[in-house]
Amino acid sequence: MPAPQVGVGLPVYNGEQFVAAAIESVLRQTFPDFELIISDNHSTDKTETICRQYAERDERVKYYRAERNRGIAWNYNQVFHLSSKPTYFMWFSHDDILHPAYIQRCVGVLAEDRSVALCYSNWGEIDEAGRPFASHVSRVNMSSADPVLRFREAIRLEHLCEPWCGVTRTDIVQRTGMYGNFADYDRVIFAEIGLYGRFVELQETLFFRREHKGRSIYLYSSRAARASWINEGKPLIFVFPHCRELREFWAAVRRSKLSTFQKLKCAQALLKWAWTYKRRIWIDFAGVFWGIAGRIANILRMRNAV
Repeated sequence: MPAPQVGVGLPVYNGEQFVAAAIESVLRQTFPDFELIISDNHSTDKTETICRQYAERDERVKYYRAERNRGIAWNYNQVFHLSSKPTYFMWFSHDDILHPAYIQRCVGVLAEDRSVALCYSNWGEIDEAGRPFASHVSRVNMSSADPVLRFREAIRLEHLCEPWCGVTRTDIVQRTGMYGNFADYDRVIFAEIGLYGRFVELQETLFFRREHKGRSIYLYSSRAARASWINEGKPLIFVFPHCRELREFWAAVRRSKLSTFQKLKCAQALLKWAWTYKRRIWIDFAGVFWGIAGRIANILRMRNAV
């Protein structure tokens, strides 16, 4: 059988509350030539039962379960590796919803213009019951034909969430460093995808992000906490999230096929980025210092108690 045109990667862990609605929204797509790859990161709730039921009913659904929780970054990469490497690929969260026309509209743009690397839409917000309560126009503008300008835009933004569920080209994803085990890995991969082509935003609300108390931004408010969560929940001391992000941005530039002059312009943009966030970089180092100091204090207290 030939590979489907689109791969939808759905990583999940303990998503029993919302995963069925997410799967249903994919299966209702008007573009039928897709595969839905679900990678279950060893859930302990009813996620496995729910997903296996869909896989048994629809051959487009492929369900895989990890032998242990390997961390969120691993799981995002896993759904891509498990795909049949179709022409297009998109990541999708277990708690979000797609409009039935989402994939068809995005694929139409990508198929028409090879200069487009990623297509996404305006996005709305829904509550835990699936009721819409807000609609948003993206703050991202990566439509320039100049890859350096697109890179500057990507690193300038505090958040680069809107294109997260966009449909991109599989061959471009394969050139990237994929998802890394560090905070803000999503910003880096989309900045890197932008080095290979333009982003197009559909002026329709076709993607719906669910707002609920279990979202990671609420459970792990600091970048250091998110770094620990991404690394399988391991307690970390030497965490330099902004320094790591800067290093990964530069690694993306080095991997690209930009000219030497263009890479130098990107390096200049990164120097400006480092200066803009110099206070946060210093906080990275201060956090490590206080983390080490806290460990030493705990060791001393334990010795005194003995």
